[in-house]
Amino acid sequence: MTTAARNPADALAPTPLSAADLHRQMIAARWDYLRLVERLDMLDAEQAQRDTSVVAPSIDSEAAAQAVEGLTPWPGLPDGALKAYARGPNQRRVARALQYISPRDRVLDIGCGFGHVSGLVLRNIAPEHYVGVDIGSHRIAAARNMVEANGLAGAAHDFRVLDMRRIDPAFIAETRPSLVMSLEVLEHLTNPLEALRVMTRHLPEHTDILVSVPLRGRLEFCAGHNSFFDVDRIQRMIAGAGLHTQFVEPIENTWVFMLLSKSATPSARVATLLRQAPESHDQGDGEPIPFNQPFQREARVFERVVFDGEIGAYRSRWKYRSKYVLLASSGVRCSVEGGDDAEGMHYGGICAPVPPCRAIRGRIGLENAPDIAYLHIDALDYANKPALRWRRRVGRAAQASAIAFELPSTERAGGFELIREGDWSSVSRIDVYVATKAGAQVAVSLESLEIEPLI
Repeated sequence: MTTAARNPADALAPTPLSAADLHRQMIAARWDYLRLVERLDMLDAEQAQRDTSVVAPSIDSEAAAQAVEGLTPWPGLPDGALKAYARGPNQRRVARALQYISPRDRVLDIGCGFGHVSGLVLRNIAPEHYVGVDIGSHRIAAARNMVEANGLAGAAHDFRVLDMRRIDPAFIAETRPSLVMSLEVLEHLTNPLEALRVMTRHLPEHTDILVSVPLRGRLEFCAGHNSFFDVDRIQRMIAGAGLHTQFVEPIENTWVFMLLSKSATPSARVATLLRQAPESHDQGDGEPIPFNQPFQREARVFERVVFDGEIGAYRSRWKYRSKYVLLASSGVRCSVEGGDDAEGMHYGGICAPVPPCRAIRGRIGLENAPDIAYLHIDALDYANKPALRWRRRVGRAAQASAIAFELPSTERAGGFELIREGDWSSVSRIDVYVATKAGAQVAVSLESLEIEPLI
């Protein structure tokens, strides 16, 4: 018996990939791409988008304008809301969101607000059924007014005042959603992981879930934003809620859209999204520019400072009555207990090393913020003396439990006032600390810290 000779080239041939393998590789590449985007300063990323398309290209402006224009104002809609939605980036964001929906869908929109997106879904897509829920009764009343004002009463829809924590199996069985949406909701919450868990825990395995949040370094200075998201936090949040990423994309260098589900099997919706997604943009001479073209200009790129080692390394000068814990998200949490002395302020905080750099940016978390009078950031020199100092008033008027900052910038300082000027080049550490009253129990977390290197 003879055996056919083997071709040596067969050993070098690539192993064919299954559809599931290709999908996993696509998702991994998209997350890596987002990590690159979030390291860029927002303005530099916008310039890079115009120059090289390294940031995802814009959705066609003319088509977006046609998709989102024309809703008639309605009672209960805040002044200027329609104008805000009609601005370029917001307009294109909403237009892209509509592309995730088909007329065959049964849509559950969690956090539907005053009904602007609801109206566009009902008018443009006319899904089999649409249910919008929101915790605010005044917002649901406005959404119902939107339906009447825009002649959409005949569309299959329902609006309900409902806390997402009240979504139970009976509600899901009644509404039978094929697509759950929650757009620009999680950044307003102090525990977005728990919110994602409760809004999805009773969903069937193959229900698609569309979630959007701002990109790292974008919209972090907006009032009412209590949580900030980088890629690592988003991925932990998805895994913590027991979900899988079906599709992910940056939108307008400002937001991240994520299509999720409980199933690891690629959703049929992904193929539709890939056909609709822009592959490149035109630089003006008719030649599209691919995503992988190198930068044509110097951009501001930030690198993360890793918190590790002994926790004592992060004790600030205000170490008394302070307890420290390393956070899983590579940050540090410090609980501060005010002493018995009723006179003056009581201080506690966190110290972090800062290598020579042009600037720093980061996120600070506060607990029991109304009992915190001030939040300070000291830039310490090599002699451990404050070279610069910034201060932000907190107190009873505190609306946010999370604060973003970028220093020594004065334009995006996150509400901090520079109260001591000095030489930034001498800085070797920063001290983030709070001033609180006697007997108070508060906490401050340095959730993340990034530097813009000198070179």
